[in-house]
Amino acid sequence: MKKLEIPLLKLPTTIVLIDDNKLFLNSMTCKLSEKYLLKAYCNTSLALEELSKKSLIKKFFLDAFEQANSKEIDIDIKHPIFDYNRLSEIVYSSDRFADTSVIVVDFCMPGQINGIELCSRLSEYPYRKTILTGNADNKIAVDAFNNRIIDRYITKDANNIIEELTELIDCEIVWFFNNISKLAPGWNVDRKNVSSEFSSIFNMVLEKNKICEYYQVGDGEYLMLDDEANIFWFVLQSEENFKYFQQTAEYNEAPEKVIELLNNKSHMIYLYSEYEKSLSVEYWSEYLFPVQGTLDGSRYTIIKEKSFSLKPEKIKSYKDYREGAEKVFPL
Repeated sequence: MKKLEIPLLKLPTTIVLIDDNKLFLNSMTCKLSEKYLLKAYCNTSLALEELSKKSLIKKFFLDAFEQANSKEIDIDIKHPIFDYNRLSEIVYSSDRFADTSVIVVDFCMPGQINGIELCSRLSEYPYRKTILTGNADNKIAVDAFNNRIIDRYITKDANNIIEELTELIDCEIVWFFNNISKLAPGWNVDRKNVSSEFSSIFNMVLEKNKICEYYQVGDGEYLMLDDEANIFWFVLQSEENFKYFQQTAEYNEAPEKVIELLNNKSHMIYLYSEYEKSLSVEYWSEYLFPVQGTLDGSRYTIIKEKSFSLKPEKIKSYKDYREGAEKVFPL
C-alpha cells in the first residue's frame, strides 16, 4: 500500500513577500490576502531584521518534544509527541499565527541586496524560500536551487502568476511543516509515513470539520482546531492499546457499563494528558467514546466538544487573529 507523509503539526502561518516594486507588491498582497496571512516588504534590510528572529514554531516544537521525552515512559501507553503543558502554551497564544513559513522574494532589487543573497543569509532558518525571476535570471535561480540556497523559483512575468504562486505556497507550507517534523528526535519511517487509507480519512476529517490547525499529541492521536478554536480529537488506537484498556478495566473493576462496551468493542477509552491517565477506572465512563471505524488494523474515533485538560476559553482562534490583523502595507 502506498505510504504518504503527514506532518506532526500544521497551522496557519504568515507568508512574507519582498519586492522593491510597490505597485507589484500591492497587487500581489491584494490578491493573496484573501487566503493567506501576509507581510510585505519593499526594504530588504527591514525584512532581514524581522526574519532573523527565532522561529517560534521551531522553538516550541523542539522544546515540547524535549520536555515530553525527558519524562518516564509508561510502556503500556504510547508516548506523547508533545509535552501537554507546552502544547497548551502555544494554543493559548496567537503568536503562533505570526510565525513565517514561506518567503517569496524578487531576485533583482537595485540598490539593495538581491533575493538570492537575502535567502543565503537566512540559510539557518526553516523558512521555505522562493525567488521571483525575470527570464534572463533563470540560470542564476537554477544555480541557487542546485546549491540549496532557495527551494523554488518562478517567473515573475508569468500570465497566471497568482495561480502559480497559490499552488506553490500551498505546497511549500506542507514542506515547511514536514521539515519541522523531521527535527523531532526519533523521527522515523514508521512515524512519518501513513497509508493512503489513513491519509484519505484524515483529510476527510480536516475538510468536513473545517480544521485549520492540528497537532499530533501521541501515536495516532491528534488535537484539531477549526478557525473558531472549536476542539476536535482524531484518535487511532492500536489493538494492543485497546486490549490494555480492556484488561485494565476488568482487573480494576471499572463500572459494568465500561467493561461491557469495551468487551463488545463498540467503544474505546481515550485519555489525553497525565491528569486523565492518573484517574481511577471508576471515572472512565467520562472518557469512553464510540468507535467510528477501523483503519490499518486499528480503531478510530472523532471526539467533539471535549476539552480534556485544555481550557477552551484560553485558546486563541485563527478567526479572531485574522480579524484583528492589520491591513498589509509594504514596509
